[in-house]
Amino acid sequence: EAGAWLLTAEDPATLPPVRTGMARKAWELSGWGPGNDSLPASQVYERALIFLDELMRDSGEWESPLRDRLDAYALLQALVTCTAKPAGWPDELWGQFTAYRGPAPGQDSDEAGSGAKDGEDTGPVGLVDHIAAAAKDLHTDRAALDEIVELLDDKGQVVLYGPPGTGKTHLAVRLARAITEADRARMAVVQFHPATSYEDFFEGLRPKVTDAGQVTYVRTSGPLVVIAEKAAADPTHQYVLVIDEINRANLPKVFGELLFLMEDRTEPARTLYRPEEPFLLPGNLWFIGTMNTADRSVAIIDAAMRRRFHFVPFFPHDGPMKNLLRRWLGDRGGRIGVADLLDAVNEELLTLVGEHLLIGPSHFMKTDLSDRALVRIWTYNVFPLIEEQLWGDRDAIAQWRWDRVRERFAAALSGTAAQPAAASTPEGSSDEPSPA
Repeated sequence: EAGAWLLTAEDPATLPPVRTGMARKAWELSGWGPGNDSLPASQVYERALIFLDELMRDSGEWESPLRDRLDAYALLQALVTCTAKPAGWPDELWGQFTAYRGPAPGQDSDEAGSGAKDGEDTGPVGLVDHIAAAAKDLHTDRAALDEIVELLDDKGQVVLYGPPGTGKTHLAVRLARAITEADRARMAVVQFHPATSYEDFFEGLRPKVTDAGQVTYVRTSGPLVVIAEKAAADPTHQYVLVIDEINRANLPKVFGELLFLMEDRTEPARTLYRPEEPFLLPGNLWFIGTMNTADRSVAIIDAAMRRRFHFVPFFPHDGPMKNLLRRWLGDRGGRIGVADLLDAVNEELLTLVGEHLLIGPSHFMKTDLSDRALVRIWTYNVFPLIEEQLWGDRDAIAQWRWDRVRERFAAALSGTAAQPAAASTPEGSSDEPSPA
């Protein structure tokens, strides 16, 4: 409830407090629309700011135009709540106004004039901090997500890169949901693969059978054009397109003119299938890509792509994913020794195969980490990854079978090894992470 009042301390002119009942009553009185009683508080606040902006715009022709949102809100509050006739108003006008408006808050026991419903909280609207909620769900620091958002604001597109199992896809989708304020209509997720084409992603000609039974070809929008058109029609809200496994497609071929459009969002381009219709990439559409670097056959990105994206590293031993498994297990009262085991394993693998082939924490983010479960996870998920990297070296491979690993890292698994420095520990959540 206090969220809107706290925002006032930052900038009351642009972020005024808003009371839900007052806002809804003002919408009805002005003919701007119904009160929309089903809207959550956060959306009431967003809608109220739009209403105040329109009121400021329309006041431009008044003798004393409104200066800012705070002025506009004060005017609405006075009209909705005033109980005394303003100076200079004739009795007839005051009578017409009060008859139209109805009782002001406090004049009736049920406050009918406030627009409040039974049980409705008419106090200040508190905004939902979607980024903070995402940080809690992801068991990561808020600062890490804020930095990614800043990078998106700078270039409009980022790529999260690192070995598999580090939570890149899970974080990308959860962050996109936070940026779009849980409005799923404002985000989309696609996954690239070697067969992905320009026509799949951007737009292309698709066959269609006419009523006469003849085959014709029509231009069909891909996921990029669909969300770009939505964003262009709704410039006051942010839209996000998540591209999973972005490096598995032939990017110059798939992106086409998008390479130009991403660099300058103010310049349109004539695309392959609309040579007479300039296409503009809206500035309120952001891209979050994920890239698996373990497979070197697909890990190379050309310089043109790298110049247009910020690249954010995701490694289990460093950055925002460091100690992720320890935080996740700690929040659930899990077996912390498994996090110590993973750290010890990755420390040894780092010198053996390099950081791009380390073991991600998501393999062990399970509610069951009994001895039997660990054998299964290691034997059928982790060991095959290590075996592939050491292919042909039978002695080295033998050192990474579970019985040898359990013996070598027994102290870590039992929790008797030296503990790493404590990291900040965001609160837990019920969301289960998925491998990237």
